[in-house]
Amino acid sequence: MVADLRVRLLSALSPAPAAAATRARRPLTQAAACCLAAIWAVPLASHALAGTPAGGPLGQEMPAAQLVLVCFWPIARVPEFVLGIILARFHLEHPTRSPGIPAAALLLLVSYTVGLTMGDPFQLVAVSALPLGLIILAAAASDSRSKKTLLTAPTSIFLGEISYAFYVIHFTASIAVMQFAGDMLGPLLSMSCALIVSLVLSAVLHLVVENPVMRGHTVRARLRISSITSTPASTPQP
Repeated sequence: MVADLRVRLLSALSPAPAAAATRARRPLTQAAACCLAAIWAVPLASHALAGTPAGGPLGQEMPAAQLVLVCFWPIARVPEFVLGIILARFHLEHPTRSPGIPAAALLLLVSYTVGLTMGDPFQLVAVSALPLGLIILAAAASDSRSKKTLLTAPTSIFLGEISYAFYVIHFTASIAVMQFAGDMLGPLLSMSCALIVSLVLSAVLHLVVENPVMRGHTVRARLRISSITSTPASTPQP
């Protein structure tokens, strides 16, 4: 809020409001750059961890300690979380500004292709951090313009609704499919099957568990509110 007031005050009083707005946007850009640098520093630092190679979630061969640092250590994943906050803040301040979904998707494809030549630790998180963030930002900007895109289709909305269930189940499903069918199907086909299994299980989890729980929580909350509002206030006895 203080930053918003400062920007408004500078815009009103400065003889060069465009320059003031540029200066106000600069901290967000700098913070995002710092987060990206921290994201890329994690796989760089992981090369210092030696050990016996173990299978990664996408078939990588890397030491277990390296895999844990890059994928599972919470502190190492904090920069991605902060980058999401920064992008959300940028969208609040500039709701229609974005590179566009096609450009961001192309950047994701190029980044992932380049990442294949950089070694396993970089493929898991670092190469996709910026492109995926820009895709989300571009999708949010399209919504702000009420623009019809593939992401506003009912199927895409449903995929968004099951995204948390997918987040919960996808890793276990991927490991199970790779463990039991990876040698028979090969990496690409087994991961495709893992994606299908994860989507099916996510939809079931969303429809059978999440929705009933949320409906029950909503009903209980409404009943509590109704009981509070319908209870007459007690009057003090003389």
